[in-house]
Amino acid sequence: MLGRYKNTILASLGVGFEYYDFIIYALMGVYLGDIFFQGDHSTNSFYYFSIFAIGYFFRPLGGVIFGLISDKYGRKKSFSILILAMAIATFAIGILPTHKEFLHISVLILIFARILQGVALGGELPNALVLVHESNARNPVHSGILTSSATAGNILALLVLFSLSTFLTKDEIIKWGWRIPFLFGGALAMGCYFLRQNIIETDEFLKIKNEVSKQMISYPLKLIISKDLYKILFAAFLSGCVGSFIAVFFYIPTYIGRYYHYEVKEVYYFMTAALIFSLVIAPLVGVVAGHITKRKIIIITSLSIILFVQPVFALLGSGGEFNLIAFMFLYELVATILYVTNLALLADLFDVKVRSTAISFCYNIGTALASLSPVLITFLIKSGNDPSILVSFFTTVGILMPISLVALMRITKGGTNDR
Repeated sequence: MLGRYKNTILASLGVGFEYYDFIIYALMGVYLGDIFFQGDHSTNSFYYFSIFAIGYFFRPLGGVIFGLISDKYGRKKSFSILILAMAIATFAIGILPTHKEFLHISVLILIFARILQGVALGGELPNALVLVHESNARNPVHSGILTSSATAGNILALLVLFSLSTFLTKDEIIKWGWRIPFLFGGALAMGCYFLRQNIIETDEFLKIKNEVSKQMISYPLKLIISKDLYKILFAAFLSGCVGSFIAVFFYIPTYIGRYYHYEVKEVYYFMTAALIFSLVIAPLVGVVAGHITKRKIIIITSLSIILFVQPVFALLGSGGEFNLIAFMFLYELVATILYVTNLALLADLFDVKVRSTAISFCYNIGTALASLSPVLITFLIKSGNDPSILVSFFTTVGILMPISLVALMRITKGGTNDR
């Protein structure tokens, strides 16, 4: 049993550590904006989070680069480079000089470090998905485990920040304590790099290794553009719809605080509890996806969203702690079901020769689309001064998901292994 799960364990560790490294930058913004920039607090935050956004812009590029490496040289080699890149970038942030005369150089290095983090994370989850998919006979349970590990990385980042603020004063954090989360994250990633030397190359790749070794590294990208372009576009759109639930989750505190008047501290507390809930149920969703077709799961979940989004949001309007808890847990239940199932579906869509490149392309383009959701919702609410627009947004997403899924299935003509 352990041998069968070996690749999944090693891949999941890296996913969790990389998500920790990527998100800890955002969580430390309350301190680092004022350390690295010399304006007022609002200006400092603007510059700091602009650099944060750079990491997201480079995720699709990283996905394609490491997808091509994986499809040409193997899953194991791609993984080794990925985690090493994240370790170097995170360590670099942790040792940046903060003396005034060096700040311009530090900011420049900070930008390059975030680019490297974005490139590494862009390749991490898609390639981890391919590895566990090929190592475990396409068992969707392993997609659930990967999802849990990404959530665990976010929770770990929250716990580290909580510990930092508990045991150190603000002055101590600003002077030297801010380095601890980055050095800790770099150490975790470096340790995972050595552990990943034990990854076993998948049998599916070994069967085509000699064939792909004779092809140019750009071959998978040319092949999917020439033969699978529409499949890529619809898969990316579906991934964007699913990913919008993840992106909007982090907008929820702002939305609830403004329109439903819950305390921010209370909202964050139950958000963390909901993330832990997601971590636990993700593998269970994978078990269900192993017995029910992934198409049915997405369609049933989409219909449930259309039917029940209004009453679920009405819970918030009723007020009370119980209703807030119920809303958070129901939201994470839906998001986790969609996320795990979509990952498993993506892994089934493409041939082994182009699988890493194609999945990286779909996943990261979808993530980029999803990242615009909070901006779009904020704009629509501001334009119409109507907070119920969030209900309309999710209803629309609930309609678009089965439409894009049906179109995707028609293009593939039953060519997936959707069970």
